[in-house]
Amino acid sequence: MRYRNTKSYALAAFLFYGCLLQAQASRLEKSTGDSVFYVGDVIRCPLIIFYLDGGKGCFNREAGIYDSLKVIANFIRKHDLVVEVANHTDYRNDERYNLKLSGMRARSIVEYLIKEEGIDSSMVHAKGYGETAPRIIQKDVTLPSGKMLHKGTRLTREWIDKNVPRLVNKDDYETVMQLNRRTELRVTGIR
Repeated sequence: MRYRNTKSYALAAFLFYGCLLQAQASRLEKSTGDSVFYVGDVIRCPLIIFYLDGGKGCFNREAGIYDSLKVIANFIRKHDLVVEVANHTDYRNDERYNLKLSGMRARSIVEYLIKEEGIDSSMVHAKGYGETAPRIIQKDVTLPSGKMLHKGTRLTREWIDKNVPRLVNKDDYETVMQLNRRTELRVTGIR
């Protein structure tokens, strides 16, 4: 098997408001169908929505979460990858809390993949990054107000507070925070 040296793959489009799984799976196949992977590659996952549950890291069952996790499980199986499930938060709570919360969220995804999808436990492990790894925008993004986030923008606390303050435009602020809250797969091995 040959491996193409590309550092980021889109598993699927964000699942804003319950986007169709069929379209998501179709995009996954188109974007990664004959792709090959290197150790270290990062694969962005579909948006996984968690309850605001006091820090327990539980899935929002009404938000299509299981469909998203099935897409991830099928992807891991198809490409025979060993992955780290990496979860990130925004910066709205303190760093210690965010690190703990992201770890619980990553573990809950791994537990589901192992128990419900039958993924071998040696193929997935969890890591929470909290707010320690702000997202770097991979392509231009238009915010609800029409303002552009340009490729290469790093969504740090300082950048967000300066450029997208919550009091000026709450919708833009929430969109930027959602971009920072994410789950990614990091390829740590290939079977």
